[in-house]
Amino acid sequence: MKKSRPALCLPPGVTKAQLQKLLPEAVLAAMPDYPPFYQRVWLACALIPKGETRTYGRIAAAAGNPRAARAAGAALKRNPFAPAVPCHRVIRQSGEPGGYSAPGGPAKKIALLAAERAAKISKES
Repeated sequence: MKKSRPALCLPPGVTKAQLQKLLPEAVLAAMPDYPPFYQRVWLACALIPKGETRTYGRIAAAAGNPRAARAAGAALKRNPFAPAVPCHRVIRQSGEPGGYSAPGGPAKKIALLAAERAAKISKES
């Protein structure tokens, strides 16, 4: 008998249709292989528009656990779906960049955010 695959764990108030507009189907299909909280964190992160940021606490709240900012950071550190899931858009409450586990570390995170902000500004002009 074939085991059924677990369902995708969506953040509260988010629909699969919303996410299908933002993420490749391969990413959505692979996510159920990971812990439910990680899925909700990564999907909440995917909803952050280019050129904007959210805090770890806000992502944790969007994932259904507002007291789990550090756990959200741990989930983002293990994000296998970057850059489709843009973990570089999540920052500390103080406004500091926080960690970035991809090559280049926090300096790369800052550069990515600056490039996205510049692109957003030029689009709006």
